[in-house]
Amino acid sequence: MVRTADDQGVAQAVGYLAGLGHRAIAYVDGGTGVIPGDRRRGYRTAMRRHGLADGIHVIPGNHSEESGLRAAAALLGQPELPTAVLTFNDRCAVGKGGPGSGALSDIGSHLVDLGEFLCGPVDSVRGSVLSTLIPDRPVPLGTVVGHAAGVAVSEIREPVENEDVVTFTATFASGAVGTFSVSRIAYGLPNSLGFEVFCEGGAAAFDLARAAEFTIADGSAPEPVNGYRQVLVGPGHPYITRGLPMDFPSVGHGQNDLFVFQARAFLDQIAGLNELPPCPALADGLHNMRALEAIVAAADTGGKAVKVQ
Repeated sequence: MVRTADDQGVAQAVGYLAGLGHRAIAYVDGGTGVIPGDRRRGYRTAMRRHGLADGIHVIPGNHSEESGLRAAAALLGQPELPTAVLTFNDRCAVGKGGPGSGALSDIGSHLVDLGEFLCGPVDSVRGSVLSTLIPDRPVPLGTVVGHAAGVAVSEIREPVENEDVVTFTATFASGAVGTFSVSRIAYGLPNSLGFEVFCEGGAAAFDLARAAEFTIADGSAPEPVNGYRQVLVGPGHPYITRGLPMDFPSVGHGQNDLFVFQARAFLDQIAGLNELPPCPALADGLHNMRALEAIVAAADTGGKAVKVQ
């Protein structure tokens, strides 16, 4: 099994804050489970290592935005505030976000990353529209993790403060232009991602619902029989080779297999094999956040072009 060293990650964050001079560092917990336990242990261990054992302050929480709000309220009710706060995850840190913290950050971040994988860095965005179409939603009675459904809800409804649908146009540094559409309320598409890319000499398309294939059109066939054709992904494609149950074309794979391939690419990079494109670094994640920030800014300015910093 390959998984992140959650305790070490939190410990590094504590060490960074301690290096900046922080002594009162609180931690919003993630509840029960292996990962929350590892991160909690990493926090406590690091605080002791830096001589801050007296300042250990774990605030109960879980995976949700609501737990971040409750933790903030608890901290604000104390006579002395910490100088820094670590949270179990980004959702706890966000609390209730405004524009950009809904469909854009949840789904749009993946779509921007995919666009840059195909066309290179985004230079600017324009024409952004962020729309909230469901004005209020029932408050869940339990903890909602990820895209899980089936959580019981109360009769209390609260206003939705972020977007359900996003559209925008991006101009890439390469000169390419892309139109993007993101929705978390598209009926019949509970977990979908796809693209169409049109080039001077051909075109290609992909749909995550059919993860083991893509379609491509080029000028290789005579005009009477030319058009889009299906390509089955197999061992001839570097991310997939040596990762299928049978290393043979048309065996196929699903969305869950992609997590295995992702782990393999990460381990290959650590081993220095250099057989695949390098995995994204923290700098790439920061760039993605700045692209999302520019998309929101373009919406705030009525759709005017905004450079990605």
